[in-house]
Amino acid sequence: MNTIRYILFVVCLLYMGVAYAETENPVEAFVAQFKGDVGDDETLMMFRLDLNGDGKEEVFLSREKDTNGRLGNIWDVYISCSNKFLPCDHIVTLDHGSLILKQAKSTGQNRLFSVTVLQKGQLLLMEFLALKTAIVSKKIAKIELLSEEDGSDAVSVLLKNANQSMVPLTKGKAQDLKKRMSAQPERK
Repeated sequence: MNTIRYILFVVCLLYMGVAYAETENPVEAFVAQFKGDVGDDETLMMFRLDLNGDGKEEVFLSREKDTNGRLGNIWDVYISCSNKFLPCDHIVTLDHGSLILKQAKSTGQNRLFSVTVLQKGQLLLMEFLALKTAIVSKKIAKIELLSEEDGSDAVSVLLKNANQSMVPLTKGKAQDLKKRMSAQPERK
């Protein structure tokens, strides 16, 4: 019985070591997980922002072709940790074209929201929160529009008191993004 426990313990340690492997270059780690399925000329998408309030930006990466219907692209997220990055436990789905970044006045921490048009006359407002090794999504509201007004107008009204700014998205070939990440200055 002790042998079985020991084997399970070692397997768990090995699994944890793989799941939380740090990387200096999230783009290289992201591309490597597809085992040759990503060519250097494939377009990847990336945006960076400090979501956990530690002063260092987290990195969100997606392949242009990896989409989840109206909810947007499927993103792998790498959490900053010292001078390296930890891959998140789970992937997230969000529409990069509808991101709103709000900074909490009390803490100065960034909050990331995504507004998605579920279907005509319906919006979904989600917030994305950073934990130690994960980005989690939280449904804030499902909004039914009463008129044919543009959904973006409804979002503006909804978040009119927010310090809004769109998160810049970088699109580039895999090889260019790898070089760009390698050339990033060390963050402390």
